[in-house]
Amino acid sequence: GHDDAKKALRLAVESRYRKVREKAAFELAGKKDTAAYDALAKFLREAHDTARQNSIITALAGLGDKRAADAFIDRIENDPTN
Repeated sequence: GHDDAKKALRLAVESRYRKVREKAAFELAGKKDTAAYDALAKFLREAHDTARQNSIITALAGLGDKRAADAFIDRIENDPTN
C-alpha cells in the first residue's frame, strides 16, 4: 500500500546509485515527505547547471521543510561555480 511505497522510497534515497537516490528524493518531495530533505540538499550543493538547480529548489520548496531556507543559503554562500 501507500506506506509500503513510502518505505521503499525512503530506502531508495539511501541507494548507492545516484539516479535511484535522485528519483526517490523527488518522489518523496512530491509526497511532502521530509525524508527527501538530506538528499535534495546534497544534490543542490552538487548541482552545476541552472535547470537542475531550479528543479531541486522547486522540490525543496514544495517539501514544506523549514530547513529548505538553510539549503538555499548554503548553496549561495558556497557556490562552487561562483
